[in-house]
Amino acid sequence: ARIETDSVVVRGRLARTGRAAYLGTVRGTLTSADGKVAGRFDEAVSVYYEIDPRFTLPRSGLRPGRYRLTVEVASERSDIAPDQVLKAPTTRQTIDFVIP
Repeated sequence: ARIETDSVVVRGRLARTGRAAYLGTVRGTLTSADGKVAGRFDEAVSVYYEIDPRFTLPRSGLRPGRYRLTVEVASERSDIAPDQVLKAPTTRQTIDFVIP
């Protein structure tokens, strides 16, 4: 995660393994030090090759302090029937950072 003037920017490398494209969703949840949800994003992704997608959360309304961002990549898509998506294990990563 990187703090920019007006947003919190998240980047992560996603790479296809095997012979099928990865169709899924990247979800991010930003929580403040007191455990309150301060922001969310939910973006569909299609991975045919290695990609480095950029996700943003608005910084407006975020007070200075400690935050935790949890990012989840799941093989689920709201725009595709569940039986048409190849299942893969869900991956999660947590990043702690401070907004000055």
